[in-house]
Amino acid sequence: MLLVYVVAFSLGPVLTNSNSPELNENLFVNYFKDIFESGPVQQTNDILPPPQLVPDNNSTDLDQGNSVVQPPTYYTNGINQEVYCGWPITPVKFNQPIQSPVDIITEKAITLELPQLSMALPNLDNTRAKLQNSGHSAVVYIYGDKFQKPFLKGGPLQQRFIFEQMHFHWGKEDIWGSEHYLDGESYSAEVHLVYYNGKYLSFKDAADKPDGLAVVAVFAEANEVENPLFSPLEQLLPKICNVGSSVKINASEAMQWPADVLGTATEYYTYPGSLTTPPFSENVVFIVLPNPITLSFNQLMAFRQLGSDHGGRILENRRQVQPLHKRPIVRSGRASQVPNWWYKWLSKRRPSAG
Repeated sequence: MLLVYVVAFSLGPVLTNSNSPELNENLFVNYFKDIFESGPVQQTNDILPPPQLVPDNNSTDLDQGNSVVQPPTYYTNGINQEVYCGWPITPVKFNQPIQSPVDIITEKAITLELPQLSMALPNLDNTRAKLQNSGHSAVVYIYGDKFQKPFLKGGPLQQRFIFEQMHFHWGKEDIWGSEHYLDGESYSAEVHLVYYNGKYLSFKDAADKPDGLAVVAVFAEANEVENPLFSPLEQLLPKICNVGSSVKINASEAMQWPADVLGTATEYYTYPGSLTTPPFSENVVFIVLPNPITLSFNQLMAFRQLGSDHGGRILENRRQVQPLHKRPIVRSGRASQVPNWWYKWLSKRRPSAG
């Protein structure tokens, strides 16, 4: 029997509505239709439909069974807000490149109430992982099939996404090294947790699909104090200095700090993007946590000792910031559990903007 522990983080209390289920459904539909098709949202819209009971007996979330659910609510900061295209609730085809990373300007983000985002961890005590020098970064892989690996669900994701690997980006100096920027500022490093859509058999199958990939990005900030949760990985980095070399590690030790980060996160930004390394495929849902972890100066220096596939050492491996074009940056809002009927209803009424 597979024992599953769920590490979940939510964005606030589940909304409740005391209105009667007999409320006029057409009134609700017409109200929201006017909001979503009238251009820029100018204010918070908290008109909600009648409560809906959705059974979820197969859920691995801590809250199981029937629960009252409500649709998402949209907010805006009113700063030159363009028409919101509906991503990630409905698929949107963009007419310009959607490359990553980007500079996240927080005041221009659209706040959207999304379902609870959670990371589920199976019991990894007896599971092995591998730390490898890819010639471009240090990469952590977990052995086993898709049912033995951590997965991510909720938030902007409409399927379960299976953990594939974790890798790191850094710079020549501790003052910058992250790929994403936050309000024009860089962090010392950035960690990427890469997932693939669980409806596909493997990462390879999902890698070229439009809804194939998701990446959680975690900033790291230089500090004098070592991060003890990262120590198991740091101690092994000297053993993978050569390109292609690898070393075994217990999976629970490798994943303990991501579980801690996701378990305490209260906010994230998400947008449609791409891989930041070849082949730069544009099928990635990026989830960026704005609150950084800390790594010591020595822990960051250990990455710069790794050998590069271009010769020498990997002194930096970050990609430059890419143009945002007309993509939305969505900030997570309050938590709720949103039913499938809401996604289906909204997707039929959202224009396919580019």
